[in-house]
Amino acid sequence: MSRKSRARRSKPKQEGMVARAVTFPYSPRSMTWKEFRPIVTHLFQMAHKLANWTERELNVLDGLVSTEDGELQVPPFPHANLYGMGFTEKNGGKPMYPYREDWRGATRNASAVMQAVTDKYMAKRLRILTGAISHSSFNYPQPFPFGKTEWVPYYGKDNIPLVDLTLPQGKVTIQLRGGPEMRRQLGMFRQIVEEKLVRCQASLYRKRHGQRDLFKMIVKFPKKPKREGDKTMVLRTDSKALWTAEIPNSGENKTYIWNQDYVLRWIKAHDDDLQRVREDTKPEKRLPRKERAHIDRAVKARCDKFNARIASFCHKVTKELAGLADRKGVCHVFYDDSIQTWLPHFQWARLCEYLRYKLDDLGIEFVHVNDEDDDGAVRPEEVVDDDPTNQ
Repeated sequence: MSRKSRARRSKPKQEGMVARAVTFPYSPRSMTWKEFRPIVTHLFQMAHKLANWTERELNVLDGLVSTEDGELQVPPFPHANLYGMGFTEKNGGKPMYPYREDWRGATRNASAVMQAVTDKYMAKRLRILTGAISHSSFNYPQPFPFGKTEWVPYYGKDNIPLVDLTLPQGKVTIQLRGGPEMRRQLGMFRQIVEEKLVRCQASLYRKRHGQRDLFKMIVKFPKKPKREGDKTMVLRTDSKALWTAEIPNSGENKTYIWNQDYVLRWIKAHDDDLQRVREDTKPEKRLPRKERAHIDRAVKARCDKFNARIASFCHKVTKELAGLADRKGVCHVFYDDSIQTWLPHFQWARLCEYLRYKLDDLGIEFVHVNDEDDDGAVRPEEVVDDDPTNQ
């Protein structure tokens, strides 16, 4: 078979499956934290260095080209073998990546890091080349990925959820956190183990603020079949509230309202804080570099906390609405978010996506009526991130 014919082949899509990301806090099982901490710290450093090297090489390889008329245009992306450039000798030359020895025995992990950086670059390529934004700079700690064959979930003694990881330093067993607050994640873990679901990529990562170590695993779960019936919920955004919901053919003349005034206070308080910082850091004041860097780190930490709070709110409110639709036996939800004046610069796209996949889990059809590109279906390859720290 020729290379060209092989390139046309694509993996068959698994109908009725959806990729879900499940995240657990963890602790080492086969060793103590004192022994494991230096190992995982080194892994984060390896991924951090490789991610920034990949971004720099993409910056060197890509760029605008000049036409015969002297105009600049965006060329096709130069598909270069970055892994070959960095880790293998080719045409008598030496590998370019200076820390390649750290990745001995972890080639799949290195390839996954480079692919993640490339995907992120491609998503922002046009804005980078036109100067709208700068290149990404990856901070420590950078997540360390595992292939589908490098992590094995199972239950240990006393029904304890465990995962065996294949690290460059050898195999390590970690214990996932239990407790009533992890009930939903533990239910998904049991489904992964008992039904032997298809495993995808996993990763170890750490929350920069709080130093919380987490393990994320991506698994393909079976989707519930679509409900059959004509009971419909009409969900709209409002100028004086977040949502109003009605079920016209339910026999009850009732409007469900989500005001969520506290979210409006969050946004206004956050905007006021950022405005006051901007006023205190005007160019005329010529702050010293170290002082300005300290202020920038404080602002980033504040913004990260605000974004996590909004993400947690989106998870909570969409779960409430999905629960209401499930209790009422709704089969179709028509969503209209054309009015977005109640919450200024709110993350409406995130709210819509969270609502979409939560309803899809229950077999309820979701139709975004004011989105021309929305066909009401959740794509099987979409990955939904259920981070317990954001709920």
